[in-house]
Amino acid sequence: MDRLHANGQDTRKLPVKVLQFGEGNFLRAFVDYMIDIANEKTDFNGGIVLVKPISFGSLESFHEQDCRYTVMLRGLVDGKPTEQTRLITSVTDAVDAYGEYEKYAAYAKEESLRFIVSNTTEAGIVLDENDKFELCPPASYPGKLCKLLFERAEAFDYASDKGLVILPVELIDDNGIELKRCVKALAKLWQLGERFENWLDEACVFTSTLVDRIVTGYPRDEVEAIWEMQGYDRPIYANVEYPHDNDPPYIRARPGFNDGGENYGINPVGSYVREFDLPEGWDGRRTIIHFDGIYSAADVWVNGQYAGYSQGSNNVAEFDLTGFLKKGRNRLAVQVFRWCDGSYLECQDMFRMSGIFRDVYLYNVPAVSVRDHVLTSTLSEDFKDAELKVKLHLDNRAGEAVRKNLKVAVYDPDGNPVASGSETVDIAADERERVVDMTFRIGDVALWCAESPELYTVRVIQQDGGGTDEMAFSTKHGFRDIRIAGSVILVNGKRVFFKGVNRHDTDPLTGRTVSVESMLKDVILMKRNNINTIRTSHYPNHWKMYAMFDHFGLYCVDEADLEDHANLDISDMESWIPAFVDRVNRLVTRDRNHPCVVMWSLGNECGNGSNFGPCYDEVKRLDSRPVHYEGTRLGKTYGGNAASDVYSKMYPNMEWMAGHADGKDKPVFLCEYAHAMGNAVGNLKEYWEAIEESDCTIGGCIWDWVDQAIYEPAEIMAGTWHGRIRTGYDFPGPHQGNFCSNGLVLPDRSESPKLKEVKAVYQYVDFYAPDVDADSGKVSVSLKNKYHFTSLDRFVLGYETVRDGYVVGEGCVDLPHVQPGGSVTVEVPLKGADPAKAARKGQEVSLRLFLLRKDASVYADSGHEEARAGFLITERKALPVLRRDRRASGAGFIYGEDSTLSVVNGKVSMIFDLATARAVSLALDGREMFLNGEGFIFDNYRFIENDRNDRPGAVPGNGLGKRVSVKVDKDPSGAPSVTTFREGSIADQEIRYVLHGSGTVEVSVVLRPHSGNLYRAGVSCSLDPVYSNVAYYAYGPDDNYPDRGSGSMLGRYRQTVGQMLYPYIKPQSCGNREGMRELELLDDRGSGFLIEVDGSCSFSALPYSDEELMRAAHQWELPDSERIVLHLDAMQKGLGNGSCGYRTFTLDEYCVPQKDAVIRFRISEAGGR
Repeated sequence: MDRLHANGQDTRKLPVKVLQFGEGNFLRAFVDYMIDIANEKTDFNGGIVLVKPISFGSLESFHEQDCRYTVMLRGLVDGKPTEQTRLITSVTDAVDAYGEYEKYAAYAKEESLRFIVSNTTEAGIVLDENDKFELCPPASYPGKLCKLLFERAEAFDYASDKGLVILPVELIDDNGIELKRCVKALAKLWQLGERFENWLDEACVFTSTLVDRIVTGYPRDEVEAIWEMQGYDRPIYANVEYPHDNDPPYIRARPGFNDGGENYGINPVGSYVREFDLPEGWDGRRTIIHFDGIYSAADVWVNGQYAGYSQGSNNVAEFDLTGFLKKGRNRLAVQVFRWCDGSYLECQDMFRMSGIFRDVYLYNVPAVSVRDHVLTSTLSEDFKDAELKVKLHLDNRAGEAVRKNLKVAVYDPDGNPVASGSETVDIAADERERVVDMTFRIGDVALWCAESPELYTVRVIQQDGGGTDEMAFSTKHGFRDIRIAGSVILVNGKRVFFKGVNRHDTDPLTGRTVSVESMLKDVILMKRNNINTIRTSHYPNHWKMYAMFDHFGLYCVDEADLEDHANLDISDMESWIPAFVDRVNRLVTRDRNHPCVVMWSLGNECGNGSNFGPCYDEVKRLDSRPVHYEGTRLGKTYGGNAASDVYSKMYPNMEWMAGHADGKDKPVFLCEYAHAMGNAVGNLKEYWEAIEESDCTIGGCIWDWVDQAIYEPAEIMAGTWHGRIRTGYDFPGPHQGNFCSNGLVLPDRSESPKLKEVKAVYQYVDFYAPDVDADSGKVSVSLKNKYHFTSLDRFVLGYETVRDGYVVGEGCVDLPHVQPGGSVTVEVPLKGADPAKAARKGQEVSLRLFLLRKDASVYADSGHEEARAGFLITERKALPVLRRDRRASGAGFIYGEDSTLSVVNGKVSMIFDLATARAVSLALDGREMFLNGEGFIFDNYRFIENDRNDRPGAVPGNGLGKRVSVKVDKDPSGAPSVTTFREGSIADQEIRYVLHGSGTVEVSVVLRPHSGNLYRAGVSCSLDPVYSNVAYYAYGPDDNYPDRGSGSMLGRYRQTVGQMLYPYIKPQSCGNREGMRELELLDDRGSGFLIEVDGSCSFSALPYSDEELMRAAHQWELPDSERIVLHLDAMQKGLGNGSCGYRTFTLDEYCVPQKDAVIRFRISEAGGR
């Protein structure tokens, strides 16, 4: 193919004038774009050679398209969105500096070469004194540049007109100056000579540059897109509200929100136009257009003719375009309405967005063809043999008299044929549809379940009457039996528990348009974290996800796109029955061939309306699987009392579980529970203890999987969105604040500490406290297999011996064949620790256990951790009594005129404010611990969203009053001591300090709560942010709480203070670690403070106070931190589930009791100076 520029120039013959280090989006969309324009509009006449400056990666895609690509410019002109595109043709070649070194080096000697451009990131312009001239090429970018310039100078005998202009665009100050410094330093280091150094100064120009264009990358999936995320109209988060007026079936502005179209449009319309050429051979056959999803309704036009209308946003819509098409060029137009009367049935808790948001495609079939197919199977009583029924629906809407041959073949999971059959069908002209049934019997069948998702393949071929293939397709099929037996659900004859999550379609950049990569990430993350069930809340997901559920093994509660939450009366309006039934019909007919579907769900939060009776009947007409509907409560505290095969409960508290989890005549399903808003998911362990002990509760789905937070569309368009995530309260409309951010993962699918807890509670093995043989040093560990279908011999038991927090031994033990429900006791060596000796020495020894996968699976590699547990073997002794303080005789107490008390003893000095009884200075050998005089003080402040519906009387803050006392004395060791007291309305505070001249301060905190409703019984102080390196011996590595610690292990961990702040969408209290034994707060040289606890406490070390986090609307609005806020708590209240549900707050056993709370610890120096 000839490569012609817009001016007709053959770009392959352009002289090479620019050598460009880096082939990333920025250089190609900025520098190369400008050069392309210069080639077109001026006499620059220069080609660009891209250099891949790193050893990994590939240039294959560049060469496949002759180094051409398109740049799309988007922005606002006069307040209106503008888009421009340009084909870039000035890049003449792309070369790998490592794999094509000789070719790369030859370009350095091109006579026409004039410029070198680079963007090797800010880390690229760094002097590496270990770099070698002899390398081809040198490792660093300055090294590559230095050698290239030297070889060019040598080639042209140091001619002054052969020097180059170097334009670095790396994001560092004075980038040109710094790059030249590095190059000259290497020239001297490599002894390249004074002549070369002078040539660099005289013939070459190193410029410093500044970036002025933002490049966002390739805009994938542009057709399937949400128009609000592209800057048209506004996203709206709503839960139990309609963004439009509530007057069905009409769509009008909602008074007070978008009167006259203010804030967001009354009912915007998006018009899509696409021209396409009808492929050869498509005429004379039937052409269908397929829409996977349109919010919320659409008219379709082809070549100016009206083709049809559809609503039901998350349902498939297809239109037969055959009669509207012509040979050659055709014009398709789709008019999409943001809202329609169907929007009254789409009142889900989510961002309301619009557009063609899922795939659109055309397909072509014979005029008479298989339009639908249904696969059903039944298993023998012993589940070894199967009967497969294949029902094929032939569509003859054109009324043709034809003969068709139908062939069906079945292949096992390994691809081996196991059954086949064929049938010849003669269809009369007046026969608009023919149904063909075929039955196959398959022996020794491999069963499908979530743990072993064995899939067979059913292939269908349609031939014309002459035996020529004219159509073929295949469908995966899983042989499995799902049925209700009494009050439980059986899969393949075994009771299963559904360990699930609810999931919304959401992406922070594209809104409700979700890529295949994102879907796949969700599914794999769920599998890796022991989740076996997904409820498609509250609408059918993209069909591609169901293929993933089938393949990876996830049970699916498949829900209809049906919720009239803001107007439950609609559910009783007879005129709406066809709309209700249409949605469940489209759900089942699309998804009934998927083995993953274990229950159909008729919708969500539509009340007790009678319209669900016809919906239930329609589902049962189409399929035999159980039906779920949560809304029919009929005066009870749970739903599913009509139009449902199971009872359904939302957000039960543990009192409800105690009274209703047993003894029902139908299975009980917790369709939503453990509301995961912010720092949440407390007492999940207690939920599952109740579920697994129940005779009828079958599991539940946590609300929900992913935070529904998005970026501001205007900032996306401007390229300034990075790190600026938004939530419900950032957008117009009747929102419920941050109630959309309830995920176990962040919008980018980063895992949270909540997900670690879910993995641990959902795990399929129980570990029991080991028996210890002190003589042999071995322990016996018992395991119970809670898998439904998997033997334990598929795993190994990994173990780690931990002594005083350090791993001192590790290994693996094979596990025997243990059937589901069975138990086994395994002997594990306690490597590296002698329990008898450790007990005598007071060493703390613990054992960590891990269930590890032997072989790789479709979702995880070999060695993947499936379950874990930790046990204490020997307990840690109390801190040793400090010896008599010989320096105490030199101790002094000085009362200052400024109402302070100063105490000095050897290396230790402290100052107390007598008016507040607060320590305002603590220095060890001159190193000050407290910042700004903020020493330890009772601190009850906590803000988490789960506390929003807390018990009455819970008050944040400290409530400390003015009655104080400060007493001085001496410790039995002779060291000076200061006891401070302060009365408070929430709790009284007493803190005693003992100053040991050797450099240790003993601190004893006693808090006397006045109620059992504290958030935390502990103290806080402020430290200089220089001590931001945290090393601790506690439970970790993720934050944990009294009622959320199943996934945490006792050990020693290292993090920074910044890393301990979890980026919840709404900033809030976080970072707690239970069971702290030791804590070091260190500067970058490893010096700082060591806190050792006598017993244990919990701690957090964050860059902000809890109140500062509460007041911030977004993480990115928090100012640069100027301190560390350290909390030490005798006990912090558990998290509970109080952000949603009646009395779902923290369980009593995880609340701070109304009794003295005591923390005893020592402070000394850590590290050296």
